[in-house]
Amino acid sequence: MPGFDALAAFACVLLALLLWTTLKRRPEQSPRWFILLVWAMLLAQLMPKSVATAVDGAALSVGLLVWLTRPASQRRGKAVVGWSLAVLLFWAALVVHPNVPDLATGALGFRQSVLAVAGLILGCALKREQVAATELTVIRALMATLGASIYIHLYQPSIENGITRAAGEYTALFAGEARLQGIFAGPFHAATAGAVLLAWALVRLGKPGTPRLLWFAAVAVGAYGLMLAEVRTAYVAVALGVIAWVLVGRSVSGFAGRAAVVLVGFGLVYYAFVTGDAANTVVGSIANYSTDSRLLNRLPGYQLGLDMFQRSPFIGWGAGSAGDTLREHFLGREYVTPHNLVLKLGVEGGTIGLLLWGGLAVAAKRSLNSKSRQGQLAVVQVAVLVGFGITGSAINALPISYLMFVLVGLAVGVGDEGPAAEGQRFGEDLADRCDRDARRHEVVDDALELRDGVLDAGRRVVLRCGTSG
Repeated sequence: MPGFDALAAFACVLLALLLWTTLKRRPEQSPRWFILLVWAMLLAQLMPKSVATAVDGAALSVGLLVWLTRPASQRRGKAVVGWSLAVLLFWAALVVHPNVPDLATGALGFRQSVLAVAGLILGCALKREQVAATELTVIRALMATLGASIYIHLYQPSIENGITRAAGEYTALFAGEARLQGIFAGPFHAATAGAVLLAWALVRLGKPGTPRLLWFAAVAVGAYGLMLAEVRTAYVAVALGVIAWVLVGRSVSGFAGRAAVVLVGFGLVYYAFVTGDAANTVVGSIANYSTDSRLLNRLPGYQLGLDMFQRSPFIGWGAGSAGDTLREHFLGREYVTPHNLVLKLGVEGGTIGLLLWGGLAVAAKRSLNSKSRQGQLAVVQVAVLVGFGITGSAINALPISYLMFVLVGLAVGVGDEGPAAEGQRFGEDLADRCDRDARRHEVVDDALELRDGVLDAGRRVVLRCGTSG
């Protein structure tokens, strides 16, 4: 019986997941619920709409719930979380804007515009000792998903073509050739994933503790995915990420070394371009922007977006009124596809929305140490996101944009403070867990020694919970 077989298979998978979640896990490893959430979001494009909606609900709420359950002394980024909530609540109010036709459309607009902000809260909610492992979890998941998408695009195009997407055929093609989509929502999402991997590899270049095989795989998969996606903005975004990487160097010598690497890299790219190659079609079109039809077709949208902002400068036109792929939902109402992140936020949320986003950006900047290991990664990821936002909405490239915000959240309130401070926090965490369990026993565990920000098994800490010793 096919129905019984499917039910039995589902039950076996569910049982395996339940058993997996009960296995003992070291405190510094990524939480299992986080791993499940990441994979559920990355595979949501293949799921029924009802399941994908439930995944979005979990992505929206789980970060705040985890953050609130932390002891007050362990809650990182209180200002960042506060501003994030302000953005989310304001856009939730924009769902019932008079210009929004119904709640379902407003919910779609909310998802596209601000769901990624919940990733920032989730990054702040994870424990300090879990930051390094969680970063690797995100990178491995993105690399595996993009790698699978490349395989499907090259060798199983029927699977790629069979996935329902909101974007049309115009988006799926460039110069008459099919772009990489794979299991993502579109080429823009695949290109964003590739840029995230390349940005991570750049920041982690030569850093102790970075898995070498993972680093080389991230470079190969990221670069090949970027090329197959044929999204010109992605090359601009990566270039901005490279510039940010140079600027966040810890010292003058570090800055000079990075600048030299960049000059050599750009020299090789320029040589490849002038010698001519089929892959240069996308890069070459960037130089011909003044006569490019795709860019010229967006100019009326820019003008319409500015006009809409001027006509409703305070509260905008509501969630989704500048959302990609939502035009058919706003027939007879105010709508624009802005092809610019700032213009999108201004049209939907007006001046109030822009001020809330500005407050969030300032709070995040103040909470980050841009010279630290995690801070450098966060700054470069933000630069990449800004690059994509020049000619696209960027923020709605879910779930990639959500995971980019998670990486930024991981850096909030985390600096290179040395093993003493990290060991102290580790001991406090153990004590809190013992107190919650109301047990008096001796806990012996591996402490976490910080070497250039990398968590390694090191000296041992003996903490007697419930006693003064």
